Amino acid sequence: MNELKHSKYREFVEKSVFNLDIRKLSSHTLAEIETVRPSVYLITFDKHKIKHLSKSGMRITLLHEIAHAYTDYRYPKARRPHSREWKNTYIDFQRIVL
Repeated sequence: MNELKHSKYREFVEKSVFNLDIRKLSSHTLAEIETVRPSVYLITFDKHKIKHLSKSGMRITLLHEIAHAYTDYRYPKARRPHSREWKNTYIDFQRIVL
């Protein structure tokens, strides 16, 4: 069962393109994600806040944003940013990667 879950996430990550950008964000967030087109995502980090992140903080933030992308892909009607579906996805990604 656990291997099945890993393959589901692996398939999503392997067929997706994640472009990274660093610039000043207008909101008070560290990072944002947007869908450019199906399977292509732009993750933007705030240039002032990213300076204070450690390597592990960067990895956690990146996983956080990829979990948002997967949740939007898998559950298109779940529009709450930190819904139960997102939390479960984020926890699964952490278990696999960290």
